[in-house]
Amino acid sequence: MLDRERYEEWMRRADGGDVTEILRVEEDIRPLAREAMELGAKILLIKCGVSGMYYCTGTGEVIDRIPKSAGLNVTEWSSQEGFQKSYVPERVRSGTGAGDSSIAAFLFACLKGYPVRECVSLAAAEGASCVEEFDALSGVRTLEELEEKIRKGWRQREQ
Repeated sequence: MLDRERYEEWMRRADGGDVTEILRVEEDIRPLAREAMELGAKILLIKCGVSGMYYCTGTGEVIDRIPKSAGLNVTEWSSQEGFQKSYVPERVRSGTGAGDSSIAAFLFACLKGYPVRECVSLAAAEGASCVEEFDALSGVRTLEELEEKIRKGWRQREQ
């Protein structure tokens, strides 16, 4: 949506395959994120398929403009950036709902007061959990269930 020419170049590089598999954080994702942030995003997640998700947040001044009811700690949430690798699901039955459940887990964890990196980790975990079932709801887990699975050493994909 932000850069049609860039998208078309990615599609050429993917050569009929999954476009998310050819994306590079430095050359492809970070410039796209910068554009979105310049357009006014304060907190940004870019899902990158099975690889994981890129995240970044605005400066403290930007985060401070988010309503206090969101409960974000400005110091913990300002100027954060990174790439969260996907968790490896036990099985893959369907991608239905994986993206939506990831974002829901991220937002719910935010509202519960988790730091940004944990919110992103839980988002990645929820997406991996969701694909383990055919429908959009049966694979959804609570934050506590996801945290426990992560604590027990849930394997992440290699990059």
